[in-house]
Amino acid sequence: MSELAERRTALVQKNLKGVISDAVLQEQLAITEKAEVEACSTLALLNRSVGSPDEAVAFSTEYLQCPSDTWKKVGIKTQTQLQWFQFPSGLTFDGEKFGTPEISFIFKAKEAILSPLSTRVDPRRLELLTSSMPWMRSTR
Repeated sequence: MSELAERRTALVQKNLKGVISDAVLQEQLAITEKAEVEACSTLALLNRSVGSPDEAVAFSTEYLQCPSDTWKKVGIKTQTQLQWFQFPSGLTFDGEKFGTPEISFIFKAKEAILSPLSTRVDPRRLELLTSSMPWMRSTR
């Protein structure tokens, strides 16, 4: 983190001396900021207690199947870690609305696999849909 802060200071100094242009400064500052976000994310992961591999696989599976359900169940510390995982570039606010410039690669892969053309249907969704249709209810 201190190296990145030194880099930022050096970039600003070079810009003030006219060594680099404003455009190059902005580009390099963006790269430095992204590196800072990644470093913070890595530090956050290092500071947490580690469970068993089985617990990690179970949690990951649950999270990837339905992130919103997992989000509701966990505490703020885990939510913060999940936020950095899901949005590696962080969240942005342009003065009017929030945005997510980049999502995690795992969710990009999930979108590609579960594209609108996919024939797979989430069984929970199907059950919800069919339970609301009287002619689809089982007659026991």
